[in-house]
Amino acid sequence: MGVLGIVLFCLLYVCCETIRITGTWNTVEKRLVIATKFGFQQTDPLDKENSRGFIYGNITYSVSANISDRAAFLVIPNSHIHLLTSDSEYEPACSVLLQNISQIAYEDDCFKQGKADLLRWVPCPTGEICKEDEDVKPHKIIPGYQFTLRVEEPLTPQYWYVVLVSCNLNKKCEWITTTEPFVLDYDIWLTNGNPQISTGFFFSNKQFSFDEQNLTEIYVFAVLVYIILAYSQYQAIQLGQHRQIPARQRLLAWIIGLKLCGLFLQGFDAYIFSIFGRGFLMFSFLGELLRVFAICLLCLMLILMARGWSLNETSSKAYTRTVHYVWCVISLLDIFLFIYNFHKLDDVPRNMDIFQSWVGHALLSLRLIQAVWFLIEVKRSIRRELNEERAIFLVHWGAAYSVWFVYLIGLGFIAAFISNLWRLRIILSITIFANFVAIACLVHIFWPKGSYRKFFISDNNLHRQIGRGGSTSTELEEFEKMLICDDSADSDPDNPD
Repeated sequence: MGVLGIVLFCLLYVCCETIRITGTWNTVEKRLVIATKFGFQQTDPLDKENSRGFIYGNITYSVSANISDRAAFLVIPNSHIHLLTSDSEYEPACSVLLQNISQIAYEDDCFKQGKADLLRWVPCPTGEICKEDEDVKPHKIIPGYQFTLRVEEPLTPQYWYVVLVSCNLNKKCEWITTTEPFVLDYDIWLTNGNPQISTGFFFSNKQFSFDEQNLTEIYVFAVLVYIILAYSQYQAIQLGQHRQIPARQRLLAWIIGLKLCGLFLQGFDAYIFSIFGRGFLMFSFLGELLRVFAICLLCLMLILMARGWSLNETSSKAYTRTVHYVWCVISLLDIFLFIYNFHKLDDVPRNMDIFQSWVGHALLSLRLIQAVWFLIEVKRSIRRELNEERAIFLVHWGAAYSVWFVYLIGLGFIAAFISNLWRLRIILSITIFANFVAIACLVHIFWPKGSYRKFFISDNNLHRQIGRGGSTSTELEEFEKMLICDDSADSDPDNPD
């Protein structure tokens, strides 16, 4: 992983992923703060009160001060956020930044025609609720907090942004810049649904942004199927009855183990998040890192097999220094790009997903290089292969796994047409399924009692031992049993696999 990866891992270790946003804001150092982005679900018309989005928390002075000026705390829908996220090199005036908000937000003195409750003046009085909540609906405040805003999405889910901006309204109801500097501490929660009402479900989606809902169920299901796959691989090793487990079986076991551990860590993180609204970013990071490394090992295994590893007499020449160095470079680049992208997830205003960034383009390019490498090696092995049956096996096997190599490129193209609110769940489900099928097929191909066994020369090590004349009677008995098993498998037409 390298020194950079270790440093970033240590930095990420102390952080937590959360829909609880805490921090300190200095109005002089940063005029505008976009604290977070959160996807609110569509409101249930039969239960509007409990299916709305809730934003609640506290915003007070970091240090007691006697200041008469104020700043704005805003909750802004995605359809009105573009003015605040523009890349202009000049800092726009408050009247420009908030012109869209003036049309939709309600404010007691200036915007009485507004219909949306999006604005709170901060700081709120220490130990008291905010003025806007006190004047209108103090009984609707979440107990223990200074303000509560409710978000209603009657038609479709949408992203909303939590914004702190040093702007104020003057007596003429014009937006002006806050003149007096001050420092605020904020502690804000966001939920999909009433936080005071229990869902009653084992997996709660209340704490998740809409685009991350149902992730817990996806991870739990993936862990269960990989447990079944790990047990199948264990049975395959036991049925093989080898004194030394074949290298291909050991490598496949490592791949399954890493995938299982990675999915478990990510599933555990999502489950903790669903209960407490906070999860350990370390678990998510380490889990994804294990999954990335497992895929790197899977690519290595497929390329080695394409070069004849365990398949023909050139097996010992499959893993050369050139292969080792090229694979190491590609894998290290994969891991570096993953760490870099993971570290940049705090870029809140952007809606860009990984496939639309230079990181995504680099990852897809690396996968394309591996796909071309795999196809070239398969083609060479087919040309060298003297056994016609094994050559046909290589053709079908190579075609199947070339699809696995290139599917990610097609998925990256399709992802551009999927809404951000659905993209994460769709891509995660497809990648987990595709990787599972690829690994499960290898378990099936390597099954010691299956019909594909005859294609792998590593099962015939006893032939070489006998040829050297050093075999004991026990080894001869084992070889005889192996021949009987092979004959019985070949003579059973009803059980080809």
